[in-house]
Amino acid sequence: MNDFLKFIKINFFLKEKNSRKDCVLWSFVFSVLQLSLLYSGGFILGFCKNDYLNTVDALKNFLLTSCVVLMTELFRAIVIFALKKARFNKYINCVITAIAFAVFNFVILYYSGAYGDSTINFVMYGFLVLLNSLLLTALCYKSGALVSFLFSFITEVLIIIIPFKPVINEKMELFIKILLCMIFLITLDCAFSKESVDKKRNYVSRKLHNAFTMTGVAALCFVIAFICGFLSVSPVSVATGSMDPEIKIGDVVIVSKNDKDISVGDIIQFRRNGKTVIHRIISEQKQTENTVYITKGDANNTADDGYVTEDDIVGKVIYSVPKIGYLTLWLHS
Repeated sequence: MNDFLKFIKINFFLKEKNSRKDCVLWSFVFSVLQLSLLYSGGFILGFCKNDYLNTVDALKNFLLTSCVVLMTELFRAIVIFALKKARFNKYINCVITAIAFAVFNFVILYYSGAYGDSTINFVMYGFLVLLNSLLLTALCYKSGALVSFLFSFITEVLIIIIPFKPVINEKMELFIKILLCMIFLITLDCAFSKESVDKKRNYVSRKLHNAFTMTGVAALCFVIAFICGFLSVSPVSVATGSMDPEIKIGDVVIVSKNDKDISVGDIIQFRRNGKTVIHRIISEQKQTENTVYITKGDANNTADDGYVTEDDIVGKVIYSVPKIGYLTLWLHS
């Protein structure tokens, strides 16, 4: 009974200040980063209404889901506690717990048909469930049920009450979550290794460790901002062969949004009928106040219909990297 009461105190009041405070920080950073990355896709692909909020039982679903997630994480902590009492090695403890919860969650997904008829989605869902279970188990083992609940609450429950959601491909969403789970697990392993959680470490070394980890997260955020097109240059995967042979299907072009020096012969990205096109400028015409451009794909026999105005232009292609865009095209397929 004393051991069980100690277990309750540890999980609710978060003793062992250093490692637990750090783990709460990273749990919050990881979950917000995942949510932000998924929703940032909406600035590129657009947003739609959240179906959860369109139902009368939205609040009930929110509260019910919160309770289910909380009870799941408390039960996860109890399983970890029981295996500790059975003197299992901490790694074996985490693996057994993670696999048990992953199997349980996967069975629910299987019978709910959440992955659809696609074999690829089935495999990706299964891998994500396992990685997510490993991450939550690691958080729970290090700092208790409330920390793993914090991560689950932000990534799985909070989306119920957000009034909009991004229009993002399911395969892309699964890929992002899998990638981030892997990064989070590696970061946790590095941040809470034996040296980093040593109670005897001094204040300076702890702050330096946190600074290095925060720098890594900042670098990741920079890469995400670049990929999502929030910077003055952005990558674009080419899906058609209209610019062959200079730019082929699967190539990635770097588009500069602030380059105003545009002339005949330049390759530009422009908006046309709700989509973006990457073609070459073959001529320009001066109108009353503005300049309009005529474009054509290098592999096409005729020029594009209509004119491209300055307002239509997204940016100028300044560089291309061959073949590395196939993954993005596959995720959008």
